[in-house]
Amino acid sequence: MAIAAWQPAWHSELFLPRTATISCGPGTGRRRATLGVLHYSLAGEAFARQWLSAWCARRGWQLQVADGGAVWNLLAWHQGRLMLGWWKRLRASRRWIAHG
Repeated sequence: MAIAAWQPAWHSELFLPRTATISCGPGTGRRRATLGVLHYSLAGEAFARQWLSAWCARRGWQLQVADGGAVWNLLAWHQGRLMLGWWKRLRASRRWIAHG
């Protein structure tokens, strides 16, 4: 058996109020960002946009998306309050390590 580093297709940062719970699975780290706000660091292979949009829609939150193709950001609002912030980034290039 060989062990290799996991190379997820994407990484993201998700900020949620402490009262909202989300099941994220492997590739997830969670910490307190500030009083009442949790900060998740996520990574994955499958596209997250569909499940995240559906999760927000089930709560009746309005979505605001900045779409740059492979990189996109999402804010979710409810009754004028920011409920969620999502920042996605592509997998970082590791070429600089070899050529450092």
